[in-house]
Amino acid sequence: VGEASLAQFNSFLPAAWSHANPIDILGDAAPDRFSKTVKISAEDPEVDGILVILTPQDMTDPTATAHALTEHAQCNKLFMASWMGGKDVEEGQTILREAKIPVFTYPDQAVRVFNYLHKCQAGVDLLKEPTPANPNLGFDLQKARKEVHDIYTAALSKGRTLLSEYESKKIMNAYNIPAGVTELALTPDAAVTAAKKIGYPVVLKVHSETITHKSDVGGVKLNLKTDDDVKNAYNEIKANVTKNASAADFLGVVILPQVTLKDSYEIILGANIDGQFGPVILFGLGGVLVEVFKDKGLGLAPLNKTYAKQLVLKTKIFKALQGVRGRKPVNEDELLLTIIKFSQLLADHPRISEFDINPLVASPDGILALDARIILYKADKTDEELPKSCVPTV
Repeated sequence: VGEASLAQFNSFLPAAWSHANPIDILGDAAPDRFSKTVKISAEDPEVDGILVILTPQDMTDPTATAHALTEHAQCNKLFMASWMGGKDVEEGQTILREAKIPVFTYPDQAVRVFNYLHKCQAGVDLLKEPTPANPNLGFDLQKARKEVHDIYTAALSKGRTLLSEYESKKIMNAYNIPAGVTELALTPDAAVTAAKKIGYPVVLKVHSETITHKSDVGGVKLNLKTDDDVKNAYNEIKANVTKNASAADFLGVVILPQVTLKDSYEIILGANIDGQFGPVILFGLGGVLVEVFKDKGLGLAPLNKTYAKQLVLKTKIFKALQGVRGRKPVNEDELLLTIIKFSQLLADHPRISEFDINPLVASPDGILALDARIILYKADKTDEELPKSCVPTV
């Protein structure tokens, strides 16, 4: 409460009033005392909202007080009331509601609403912060857009909406999202050649245009150290997929380096599309426990650095990423830049309906996407019908 308001309160409130916020105008307050206090508070530039709390006492008139407050219903501040007393105050509650003044039975309910509205406004303010149309992301954005467009257009031309991991990794690499080296092999010998090129140890995963959860069908082999390991793994994956899915679902394998990042954490970076808001970005604890802990933050694409930071601050995993129990912290700038690139990719390509990177491994040594899944809108949905980002850009 401002000094000018304090002086005005002193001019008419009893000497025993609280002289501070919250403003206690004492139990013998008549309706006009309530009204004058609200009027002064509403005119105070340091006041953002007003909550009037009434508790019935011998000298309290809940109904008349409610009538007195209705003249302030259109004040330029958030104005709410808490009328406690059950049936004794029902008439006053009705008067306030009819005047469009939110009224609650208990003040803690009103305080929660204040907090919700504050968070909502903070989110709106962040959304109003324009995102550069061509942010400096460290790569040729126009070239990346064309490359991604060509990849998913080729898939749609074959009637596919689910991209393979190999295609998904190519899309991430186009936007300079760290996805590592990924080689495609259609025979055991080709897998060995690719493994030698990458360098042992390596990981083999099934290459498929239909399978989304590779581990469920025995489609992943880790820590392969020799040529024979790779050949055997290729054949085992083929047999597993044929048994647990079908022979048609096996198209070969992708080979990746076996990556061991010290003091690393598995996080998820994902996106779904909302019909009104466009791409909704998800960040949180990843890996196989993503559905168990449900530690996540949500934001709208494209993200700027400020909003990306707000996104990760909503999660519990971010505290661990800052370094705990002697572990070094993850490079925050690199993490935020990865999230920003991911969000830019989604904003640039409304044809993508779902995109999950899980896990995205984060460690003091760097960020690396180990697996990804992309689903597209069908080709019969025109570009004009696709949900677009609602976030303003400059």
